[in-house]
Amino acid sequence: MISGASADIGGEFTNNLFSDLAPILALFGEQVAKQFLSESTGWADNILFAMAPLGIITAIVSAIRVAGFPWLRAVIGRSKEGQGLVELELMSSNSRDVGEMWNGQAVVRLVGEPTIFQFIYESNPAADDPYRGIHILEKTNPLFELSHPDESLLSHNILIPPNISLNARGIPVSDMEKWVCASLGVLVQLVVLLYEAAITYYSPLKSKSIFLKDGISASPEAFPCTAVGTIALNLGMLICAHIVDRSSIEEHWKIKKKKEDKDCKIVWIQKGGTVNDQVFEPYIIHGHEGQRKIITSRRYDIKPPTSLQYLVLVATAISVVGFIFQFIGLRGMTWSASIAQLAATLVMTFIRSVIRRRLTREPHAEPAIKEFELE
Repeated sequence: MISGASADIGGEFTNNLFSDLAPILALFGEQVAKQFLSESTGWADNILFAMAPLGIITAIVSAIRVAGFPWLRAVIGRSKEGQGLVELELMSSNSRDVGEMWNGQAVVRLVGEPTIFQFIYESNPAADDPYRGIHILEKTNPLFELSHPDESLLSHNILIPPNISLNARGIPVSDMEKWVCASLGVLVQLVVLLYEAAITYYSPLKSKSIFLKDGISASPEAFPCTAVGTIALNLGMLICAHIVDRSSIEEHWKIKKKKEDKDCKIVWIQKGGTVNDQVFEPYIIHGHEGQRKIITSRRYDIKPPTSLQYLVLVATAISVVGFIFQFIGLRGMTWSASIAQLAATLVMTFIRSVIRRRLTREPHAEPAIKEFELE
């Protein structure tokens, strides 16, 4: 009798452990979430982040740091935080506060004002080209043009550090690939919800011992609670990711049609010196050959509108309530429902890493002669 009671206690403990595993693990993943959010440049990225999310707390805190009410930033202990640190950790942009430099091994982001210049090099310039195939990125650039010039909000200032990470790590992932992966993410989350519905309501499945909760079928109310919580959490994460994405403005430059046969690449010349107490040597950094697209990203310097601040409040509330509902719902279901959600999180983490595969590549860089790198 004692051994039977011990077995019941052990089984209940195991069931509860697995039921709690997925939602609790989804709360963490700070660096993974920050890395993905800092490279997001559109709705496809936001949807990818929101499906079976990892780093829920980080996403909520990030949205508050970017555009939350002052009292909300004080709640999370960020009331005195400068905009430069927020941009450094969460945004894809560069500004007078934040820049990117080559430290000899990798491109690093840092707070400070690095001296680095960006040039577009054309390997076979026309004989009458007065610039010998070397150009800067501006509206009169003969090689590249803005995809949506009427929507431009940026003032292209050569003194603002250029975006190396967005352009130097190989060919950017296409929008089509991002949307395919985002659609796959929605499908993965939907499959998990359908599975949870099946083991709750479909008689041939819910009566099997593996799908029983404490020896009986899961409560019919558990799945609606789980479904509402999951959908609310997905929506909250989507809004949080959008808020972070909206904090910077991206422009996409594409090569002109009449120049598509040209072989172009970006070259960055980095002046050596000390930036934010870090010593950097002079380097010439080479982008990839056959550059067809250039992305620029700048911080949205206008104070967040009140509507966006209220949106942060709504996103925070939806995310917290959604997580609570999902947690309670999964607790009322068999452990396999929680494992299914955990599997979805792992699958989506892998898909997100595939979309960010450029981060594993580094550009080619060669040392320059100090004091003569910009001569």
